[in-house]
Amino acid sequence: MAVIVVVTMMGGGCASVTPSSPSIDVKQLAASTSQFQKEILTDGVVTPAEYESALLAHRQCVTEAGADAGQLYEIGNNELTFDYEVVADSDEAVNEINTLADECMNLYRRDVGAVWAQQQLLTPQEREDLRPKVIRCLQAAGFDVAADADFDEIIAAIYQDGGIEASQECFQKYPGFFAVPAKPLTQ
Repeated sequence: MAVIVVVTMMGGGCASVTPSSPSIDVKQLAASTSQFQKEILTDGVVTPAEYESALLAHRQCVTEAGADAGQLYEIGNNELTFDYEVVADSDEAVNEINTLADECMNLYRRDVGAVWAQQQLLTPQEREDLRPKVIRCLQAAGFDVAADADFDEIIAAIYQDGGIEASQECFQKYPGFFAVPAKPLTQ
């Protein structure tokens, strides 16, 4: 008997869009999402308690699908996620569990999480206020960033001068600066 183990990471990351991306149409999402998420999104706002409820329901669903859900951890922008592991006797069983676990995201957290993430973004003024501090942090970490660099120039410098790995200290110190709106969700 063979045992197949698959580890899957749930959650998001930085999207490749600029900070000026359009906001999410919460009413449209509420009209086309699962009943669980619709109840949360109806008033147009996701509270911390509602976000936590969606995250925990998603995690419970993954567990009920047959996966072993890991602990919650922060991924920046005041967002949480978890990894899960699938252990099964065959590729077919792994695929079945993964399909069920993937659907859990759609049922409990995808749209609520998108709205939550959007709500956590800095205003343009807050981002501008942080820009000099982020530049100094990156310069101290060895990045060649001009003192008057804009957001796109800062990101370009990170990728040119050592990448994400070398800039982790600045990402951790100023996570809101680097958080950008996600691309619009499609059903």
